[in-house]
Amino acid sequence: MKLSEFDKYRFRLSLLEVAEKVIPKISKQKAPTKVQKEKIWLLAEMTDKVVRGEYPSLKQLSTETGHPVFLQVRMIYHKKLRVAVNFRTEEIKIQIYSDYTSLGKKRPIDDGTPFMILLGTNYYVREDNAWYILNNKSRLEKITVLNSEKTIKCSLKATYGDIIAAKREGSNEILFFKLDCGKEPNSKWLYFDTESGTLLGRTDSGRTSYLTDRYEVLSRTPLQPDELPPEIKITLLTEII
Repeated sequence: MKLSEFDKYRFRLSLLEVAEKVIPKISKQKAPTKVQKEKIWLLAEMTDKVVRGEYPSLKQLSTETGHPVFLQVRMIYHKKLRVAVNFRTEEIKIQIYSDYTSLGKKRPIDDGTPFMILLGTNYYVREDNAWYILNNKSRLEKITVLNSEKTIKCSLKATYGDIIAAKREGSNEILFFKLDCGKEPNSKWLYFDTESGTLLGRTDSGRTSYLTDRYEVLSRTPLQPDELPPEIKITLLTEII
């Protein structure tokens, strides 16, 4: 996917959003630390030089200046957030990962499983086969992916107009569902058929209703942003190479 200069500028601003929005919410800090901000700005400045054509790639800039080509920020609970920019492939990549597994064992760095998607004003994070939604209006909420080929079960307070990202377990396919639920905006459990993209049903107050027409699939293939409607701005932030 080729990016215009505006896209690159918008991606550069995304790095600053990481400092202002993502880091404090995921790490439960009230604000980014001075060191975190300095690292974000350093990478943004390096990116800007590549955008202006002063260097063909961040790799060359990194070699000449001695600065790392990626940003790594330590957060609480041994979690880290890593940002990398690769203008050879013209992608910005963000990864959130933990040094340790749930059993307390040391985890290999860059195991490639966690990643984040920035969609509009919402951030969708996947770690250890679980999706999390993070936006400006709510706390981090877990979206669980069931061990099933056809069903995705979400524990989510969904609101009219929300876009939900989901991933079938064992596959790289990412599905996007746009909520259009009329007068009933809140759902506790949502069930999807990932083959057809239809919403099978929802459970509220212990009662399950089966539906077929409330959710629309925005993308069912390995994500191609050009295929999405123009009013939906999406930046795919995949795992670190």
